[in-house]
Amino acid sequence: MSSEPVSLDLDRRSFLKASALAGAVALGGGGAGQALAQGDGEVDGADEEGELTKTVCNFCAVGCGFRGERQGNAFVGQEPWHENPINNGSLCSKGAAIYGSEHSERRLKHPLIKEGDTSWRKAGWSEALDKVGSELNQIREEHGPDSVMWMGSAHFSNEESYAFRKLSSFFGTNNVDHQARICHSTTVAGLANTWGYGAMTNTINDYRNFDLNLIIGQNPAEAHPIAMQHILEGQKRGGDIAVVDPRFTKTAAHGDYYYRMRPGTDVALMMGLMKYLRDEQNLDREMLEERVMGWPDVEAELDQYDLETVEDITWVSQEKIRELGDLIAENAPNVQIEWAMGGTQHNNGTQNIRSYALTSLASGSAARSGGGLQVMRGHANVQGATDLAVASHILPGYYSVGSPGSWRYWTDVWSKSPYTSGEISFEELYDEYDLMPEEKYARQAGEGEVDESFPNDRSMMFQKGMTVARWFDGGLPQEERLNETPLYQPDELKAVVIWGHSLNSISEMQKMKDAMDRMDLVVVVDVFPSVASVLSDQDNVVVLSAASQYEHHRSLTNSHRSVQWSEPVRPPSHNTKPDLEIMQELADRFGFGDHFDWGAGSGLYNGKSTYEETLREVNLGVRTIGYQQDPSACRNNRSTTTRSPRTTSAVRRKGSPSPGSSGSCRGRAGAKTTPGRRSSGTTTSTRATAGRTSEPAGACRRPRPRTGRRWTSGTRSTRCRRRTIRRVRRA
Repeated sequence: MSSEPVSLDLDRRSFLKASALAGAVALGGGGAGQALAQGDGEVDGADEEGELTKTVCNFCAVGCGFRGERQGNAFVGQEPWHENPINNGSLCSKGAAIYGSEHSERRLKHPLIKEGDTSWRKAGWSEALDKVGSELNQIREEHGPDSVMWMGSAHFSNEESYAFRKLSSFFGTNNVDHQARICHSTTVAGLANTWGYGAMTNTINDYRNFDLNLIIGQNPAEAHPIAMQHILEGQKRGGDIAVVDPRFTKTAAHGDYYYRMRPGTDVALMMGLMKYLRDEQNLDREMLEERVMGWPDVEAELDQYDLETVEDITWVSQEKIRELGDLIAENAPNVQIEWAMGGTQHNNGTQNIRSYALTSLASGSAARSGGGLQVMRGHANVQGATDLAVASHILPGYYSVGSPGSWRYWTDVWSKSPYTSGEISFEELYDEYDLMPEEKYARQAGEGEVDESFPNDRSMMFQKGMTVARWFDGGLPQEERLNETPLYQPDELKAVVIWGHSLNSISEMQKMKDAMDRMDLVVVVDVFPSVASVLSDQDNVVVLSAASQYEHHRSLTNSHRSVQWSEPVRPPSHNTKPDLEIMQELADRFGFGDHFDWGAGSGLYNGKSTYEETLREVNLGVRTIGYQQDPSACRNNRSTTTRSPRTTSAVRRKGSPSPGSSGSCRGRAGAKTTPGRRSSGTTTSTRATAGRTSEPAGACRRPRPRTGRRWTSGTRSTRCRRRTIRRVRRA
């Protein structure tokens, strides 16, 4: 063997592409994330003892499933869940490491109470909960309910998200929020204000049906490796991937086209593309005229975005803008636009998202399989937590806190729910809220008369609460707040409850520390010791040890709004409790436990039935966004299976979904898109499109051979080109 060093003659692009492929070696037969999947010819060498559960990964919002191995009360291993339609048995490196994190030595094993500057001691659950309950009650009595900030989590299950918002509502405050405020809240606002639907429009599986996937501000090869397997399958079937990003990412290495843009100039680029489509007569006029309202207002703005101006703003050359515009025209209507944090986390993030949605409408790609908007969420249940209102401005189902009608509706649901024993009227709940002082309300509301009759406009029930982005201002004196802003509530914060929330996601750590040092009580609920538990020098801190999400039943909503049921791999470990049980215990100590006594049993918390009945109560009130997933139907696809030698491989190819294993509870919450036909429920117009059909997804597509950097053209059939390409050729 030669001792000479090996030399690889690769340019930068080839090196990055090769390393991306190597790092994503398992992409479901072509690229990323098959850490647990087995090949068809491999022998199953697992033992035949124990049980296998069907459980959903809690790391990101793709919603992958795996089979947890349980022996007795022990979590002893993981195996692939081949029939899961989202991941077909594959897991990324994070999902494959669940076993390790569940057995981490750093996990909280029991409640802790900090007394003095540095002294921590172990506490029993009764002592810890009694302390939290009594001190929060005292703060509410002395300073008002708005003196407590409730920060929840995008890792809550749907049931816990709903219960958390209900808990803060009964406590008497809208000071409740979670991580979505600093990630996809701009997506919800941008899409809801464009067509009334603030979520991903197509499924992750529908990535396989695009002709062009325009990825802007997202790096799925690293952030969502399992979703990337569907994207690469779409590419394999003949679709093109165009990546727009200031950085050349691993996703860009997989792409067919790459455009480097100036950060934060998304709106200018999208407006320029729409103007180019209009100038080339490639707007979908039928779509815009028959199914979109208000388009003339958009078109009036396009004249400002000529190619020279857009080039100057975005740093993308006119030639490249034309190239990208031509790609959209040639591949419409099967053009998907995909984004994540790179599109949302800007001071004009909402307008970025509106520009993506408008471009989808302009090309006629909205509301159809193979088109639409692929909005990739981050945390496992950030979609569900937002839908169920762990947020300061809405109630579950996006009912505004500013409307008395919203509160009348929800108090009616809470009173008539057959799943709890409590009753409450709108008037009774209204009495739990303070009034904003007149001078503060006048400054906030501006000129105009204030309706002081019942229900009073000044009630804190109708005011938006504090957010995770600037909650700490509520605990600081006015001179230390941003712009010395007045505090629009009766009193400053005196306590903060940090429940599964990472404080280090906010950059102003010193201000958070200063605010926490001024608190009378800091409560932290988590699976691991967190920054929140050690940041403050406060000498009155209680840390409650939560069970992990793999230790209780739950449902959660993935990025494309599939509601999935997840079985526990084992019961709560050490001396921990599920989040929902802790919420029920606190509600009981606050005096309204009868509104939280879900489940069949004598106690407040009754395991699986508690989660089931909570979800059924959710279904009573959140029909507006399609939550009607019955737990029993979900359970049919999540039943625990006794291990037996695998016999299905001879009958069905591993990784192919089987009947009855759809992976979601009666489909997708709020889903509107029907393959091969545009839905009338996703755009703002009430007029349906008649007689407009497209070929079934993939019907006229076959893989195109690659030649260098791009796919060669001209391989689609003439019939398909007539139906899908309406480009007006230049003379």
